[in-house]
Amino acid sequence: MRRNQGTLPEAARRPTVGGVPHAALRALDPIPHLLSAPEWAALEAGLRQRARLLEQLLADVYGPRRLVETGVLPGEIVYAYPGFLRPCADLPVPRRLVTGAVDLARAPDGAWRVRGDRVSVPRGLGGMLSARRVLARLHPDLYRALQVQRVDGFYDTLRSTLAGLGQGLPGGAAGGDESSARTVILSPGPDAAAFPEHTYLARNLGYTLVSGTDLTVRHGQVTVRSVGGLEPADVVLRLVDDAWCDPLELRPNSRLGPPGIVEAARRGRVALANALGTGFLEHPGLAAFLPAVSRALLGEDLLLPPVPAWWCGDEKGQAGVLADLDRVILRALTPDAWGPRLPKREPGSIPGTRLFPPLLSSTEREALRAAIEARPGSWAAEEYSEAGTAPVVHDGRLAAGRLVLRCFVVADGDDWEVLPGGLARVRFERPPATDGPGGALVVRKDVWALAATPHRLAGPVLTLPQIDLAASLPSRNAEALYWMGRHAEAAETAIRVVQTISAELGETPELATDAGGSWVAMFSASLRWTFEPPRTPLEFPVHRARRATALGDGTLPPPILRRVLVDDSIPRSLVGSLAELLRASLSARELVSTHTGQVLAMLEDRLDALRAASSPAEIEEIAGATLINLMALVGLSAESMVRDPGYLMSDIGRRLERARLLVRILLETLVPVPDADVAGLTHETLLACCESLVAYRRRYRSDIEVEALSSLLITDSSNPRSLAFQADRLMADLRRLPGAPPEDALQPLGSVIERLLVADLGQLLTPSPRGTGGVPPTTAAGAAPGSRRTGLRAWLRNIGDDLERVTEAVSLTYFAHVPVQPVDLLFGQVEQ
Repeated sequence: MRRNQGTLPEAARRPTVGGVPHAALRALDPIPHLLSAPEWAALEAGLRQRARLLEQLLADVYGPRRLVETGVLPGEIVYAYPGFLRPCADLPVPRRLVTGAVDLARAPDGAWRVRGDRVSVPRGLGGMLSARRVLARLHPDLYRALQVQRVDGFYDTLRSTLAGLGQGLPGGAAGGDESSARTVILSPGPDAAAFPEHTYLARNLGYTLVSGTDLTVRHGQVTVRSVGGLEPADVVLRLVDDAWCDPLELRPNSRLGPPGIVEAARRGRVALANALGTGFLEHPGLAAFLPAVSRALLGEDLLLPPVPAWWCGDEKGQAGVLADLDRVILRALTPDAWGPRLPKREPGSIPGTRLFPPLLSSTEREALRAAIEARPGSWAAEEYSEAGTAPVVHDGRLAAGRLVLRCFVVADGDDWEVLPGGLARVRFERPPATDGPGGALVVRKDVWALAATPHRLAGPVLTLPQIDLAASLPSRNAEALYWMGRHAEAAETAIRVVQTISAELGETPELATDAGGSWVAMFSASLRWTFEPPRTPLEFPVHRARRATALGDGTLPPPILRRVLVDDSIPRSLVGSLAELLRASLSARELVSTHTGQVLAMLEDRLDALRAASSPAEIEEIAGATLINLMALVGLSAESMVRDPGYLMSDIGRRLERARLLVRILLETLVPVPDADVAGLTHETLLACCESLVAYRRRYRSDIEVEALSSLLITDSSNPRSLAFQADRLMADLRRLPGAPPEDALQPLGSVIERLLVADLGQLLTPSPRGTGGVPPTTAAGAAPGSRRTGLRAWLRNIGDDLERVTEAVSLTYFAHVPVQPVDLLFGQVEQ
């Protein structure tokens, strides 16, 4: 599998952020699990029946509640459970259950039994699709020979059903018109464990992926914060748990959903898939009543029986559980299940957490028994039984693990469609080894449902209306792409400057001491910007206050050069910029191509290698390879991205950063007048740092003259590395963004362009006299060593200040700066 890692879909990789594992996706086993055609047919029938049952159960619980009235369901089961959301009762929803998942495991007798329903959020849909594509690519001949049933039709049905929800919204933005309804996918955001799967799903379905801060509710309408303004959203496929979707009516400390989305659903302005409140179906005590519920609602016995379960609020169920604690798994149903007076948090005190009595001490067992007797309605139990086994590959060998199969269903009109096969989790115990600890390991396994007859290709069966979203870009994505451009440019500049200085010192080591070390001091200072973190919006009001750097004037180059590449304590070192680039990319993965994703994965590897490197030669070699990857990233952006707002934001970030860093470098290397002995090398090094040395030699074919150099780097609009080129591109990009461009950005940028157009380089390059009695030279070429071009310095600083104003205006106009709480602290949205 490792040989194929570079070609896997991103959702099949183990993503990290800045070298730190990013809530890792589980490993994917290379061996598929097979289900014969007759076995799958029986499972499919049972899953369809279960989907019909759950849909009708939801309709009753959030509607007339006749099951409670007739005693089929105890009232405490419904009203005391935190997953029952009272604000969501009687909501006029087009459909409560759209898609869901069911977990199955083989019992000791070989029969499949239901272990639980996962319907609040359809977790695993993206992982299922990526796993199938990986395994089909890994075993193409086997995939064809076994006649594996295809999964594409399931995702087509999902898209059709979601489009139909928008058609049923008379109060929505589309006015009931399916052709103009817009669907978005609501994700917890990049910090969520399954976010890579969410991006993969969004990219394959063609929907906009949003987080809570991307949405806002205005006048009862859910809208997307976009660079072009607020855009209505009619259908939301939510991947956020019920209670965290609306801080206004559900959970006040949540930032994962927009305030007011419940009211929008109440007014019929938005359709949620699934509807809020479906998490009730994951009630651990509900399994004990489902056989009776099925007979009451469907008049049928369950085709797929659940694992035997008991609710302790029932006297008979409580007695059976307490009679033999070792045979059950217990779950607390409410936060107060253990009682009000606890010396410490008891194991299993979080609602829904599984508790294994055989693993408890005698004191804990007695406390558990007392808690059940004191609050029996707050406890549920299920029979403990090992799941059936399946082979997995571990360390080049086959190992036996316990397999739990997750199957997926989607509404299809009045019927239900079942995804052929599914995604399994296999847990196995690793024996202790000399090179690491043992313990349980969980891997994912693709499950193939075999067809009874050969698969036949058919024509397209999906007809969806066209909605042109070319100008739409959520603010979160815009900010991510903008910072990807800035951090990529900063990383590239750091490598280029360090490489150039190292090369010059290697060829001419006397530069370190000649002319009093002025060359060394000048180009060391050209790296001062790496010690300054990018300003945040909170710092914008004081953007003119220049911050001191940690780089002293007397520091020798070699350690500085290495630190600028590999020191994480330097904010804009190469490793720092790469880490921030990769972190920003997590919020834009659904927008980038597969090849761009592969380049980002290579940059992740380079970052790890840089942090592990020790020798200067190794660091320099890795940095050179990193520069090639960064250039590939730029090339893919330039040649593969459509010129939409996403590309424009990425380009704006890159152009702003290139212009700002060029100003900083020119202030340190062009303002001081170098000693005549090192002047030629100084100017040559400056051109090389700015990737313009070859262009200069091609154009002038003469010794480097400071005025020609300055023209090429500052006012020549044909040089992609010049200030003028960046300003022109910035102006063009800003004007092409949706909506009216911000005047707060256009005005200072216009000032920059005006200064460049009327600049008198000859006058700006004329040095000022040294001291009070000096006589200024008449030309820039006749400057006295040690003097400074103060006119140029003031001119460059004014341009730098204007660029800071542009940066401020872009950020405050287009990006949503809303604090987002860490997902892991908010809720247990962990893959189950």
